Amino acid sequence: MRCRWMGDCRTISQPTPPQTEEFIRNAIENQELLTITSRCEVDYRGRASGYLGVGERLTILKPDGT
Repeated sequence: MRCRWMGDCRTISQPTPPQTEEFIRNAIENQELLTITSRCEVDYRGRASGYLGVGERLTILKPDGT
């Protein structure tokens, strides 16, 4: 697929967990911008903790790691 203004882009729809892992790993290794839209639940534990019930989420990983 070719995207206007941004060069090449790739999409996957309803991937299996292994396909998702491979797609994300390749994007990170190639320092690509990665945009993920999903319906999920978030349970975070780290410096702080938090919980988000099931909902639509947008996750963006930029080539600079942020």
